[in-house]
Amino acid sequence: MDSPPSPLGTAWRAIRREDLLLVVGYPALMWLLATVNGADAGWSPWPAAVVAWWPAVGIAGSLALLLRRGAPFVMAPVSAAAGVVLLLMGQGAGFLLFWETVFSLVLFAGDRASRATEIAALAATGLAAVAVLAATSDLRQAVMTALLLGLSLLLPAEWASNLRKARNLAAAEASRAGAVEEAARQRATIAAGRHELALATERQRMAHELHDVLSARLSAIALQTGAALRSGTPELSAEVLAHVRAESVAGLGELASMIRLLNAGEARESAGSIGDLESLVAAHAAAGARVSVSNTVSGTEAIPLQVQTAVYRIVAEALVNALRHAPGSAIDVRLAGGPGEGLLRVLVDNGPAAAGGTSAGSGDPATGASPGSAAGPGTMTGLTSLRLRAEQLGGTLEAGEHDGGWRVAARLPVAATPEGTVARTGAGPGPVAAAGPVPGHGGRR
Repeated sequence: MDSPPSPLGTAWRAIRREDLLLVVGYPALMWLLATVNGADAGWSPWPAAVVAWWPAVGIAGSLALLLRRGAPFVMAPVSAAAGVVLLLMGQGAGFLLFWETVFSLVLFAGDRASRATEIAALAATGLAAVAVLAATSDLRQAVMTALLLGLSLLLPAEWASNLRKARNLAAAEASRAGAVEEAARQRATIAAGRHELALATERQRMAHELHDVLSARLSAIALQTGAALRSGTPELSAEVLAHVRAESVAGLGELASMIRLLNAGEARESAGSIGDLESLVAAHAAAGARVSVSNTVSGTEAIPLQVQTAVYRIVAEALVNALRHAPGSAIDVRLAGGPGEGLLRVLVDNGPAAAGGTSAGSGDPATGASPGSAAGPGTMTGLTSLRLRAEQLGGTLEAGEHDGGWRVAARLPVAATPEGTVARTGAGPGPVAAAGPVPGHGGRR
């Protein structure tokens, strides 16, 4: 682990080019003043041999200025002491070091030290003027002392204070600009995250929609064609093929709708309503399914199309999966409720797989399961999609084993729409029954 930098090293790295210029400039200015004054240099209590060393003192005090940024509390006593010594040597250049000492402390020291230096400079100027006035009773000398110390102490203190305030203001503005920039970056990151989430959600929605639309129809087509191939009856084969053609045409239309949505964002409700359940049941009956339907829904024309579509998808998925996973069982579809109750209830029950089921359509089109045997566990993709569809409408969907078979139960809230807003209305109440051996263990894909 690297050791922390020493204070001296820190002070050394804080040195700037202008500090080096001061180290050279102040001794040069002191020499110029001494040359101009010549023999008129101030009186000194020290002998000439000692006074002759004043340039060394001036250079030492100037060298201390290198530490004014990194170590102002080391610089201040050295430069101030050098200024006092220069004054005692009769060199007025000592006031230059006083000036720089006050300036550096106010500008580079901490806030409390800076404020204390300003107060000390003001107090020293005032006390010195009062002391001269008390000692000499000469107002002129007192005023001159106040002016001299004011130029040496108060002026640099005020100047440095203004520079410090400007520097702090610039730092605050830079910090504010940095905060604004960081906030903008954070907003951009959040917006990008929301965009990615929206894309992921839309992809998931499209995947569920494609599954609901195509998987159910293709599975039904596979089951129905199997029934046609095994029936050996021309009339039944023709009926099954007619349903196969209808399923294919509807599937192509829904696929074209999804493609238009992907290409141009032209959204359209998927096909499927309560009124389409009759043809859906007839298609499965043609393949040999034993399906009974009880529909006591009232006010179908006032049920929003998206709710009717959800009902259609739930029943279609449950029927196909019943055919795939429990061969030979009877399937019972019940619909109840409506706008008057504010709730639509869908229930699809099927019993256990019938032993030795031989329906032509009972094999699993995806797995190749033989008739009369369960197709094996599904991926639950269909149930997940249907559950999401129900939740998006504010409802619930549950599926699981029931009385040795399988049950799919959905509850969808119904908010009635103005008359005429639903493109296709459902059939009125009434049972629909179809007989025939068929697989059925609903909703396991």
